[in-house]
Amino acid sequence: MASMKTKGTVDDYLKDMSAENARTFRAVRTLIKKEAPGLTEVIKWGNPVYVGKENVIMICSYNNHLNVEFVKGAHMKDPKGELEGTGKGLRHVKIPHGEKVPEATLKAFIKQGLALDGK
Repeated sequence: MASMKTKGTVDDYLKDMSAENARTFRAVRTLIKKEAPGLTEVIKWGNPVYVGKENVIMICSYNNHLNVEFVKGAHMKDPKGELEGTGKGLRHVKIPHGEKVPEATLKAFIKQGLALDGK
């Protein structure tokens, strides 16, 4: 995982990533900003978090993949079984290095995340 920074910006977070992971991260970040412009981008728990009334989305960088985590993912409709995780609330979409960002899938989950946040 990228270094556990508790302060700083998302641009600072990007500096610790491999070039390949940074490309994927930038694509996901751009998609979130486009689909959810009302969310605020902050660093929490050492990772970029997108916040509305509450935390909505978090992006976590790992050595071989990126996770796009939906804080209330356990409450989302997921007919294709694309969300991973077993916790009480959090679910994620894993994007391995070098794979195309699943934009349609992420857009649908971002929309649901916003609705669950009351945005």
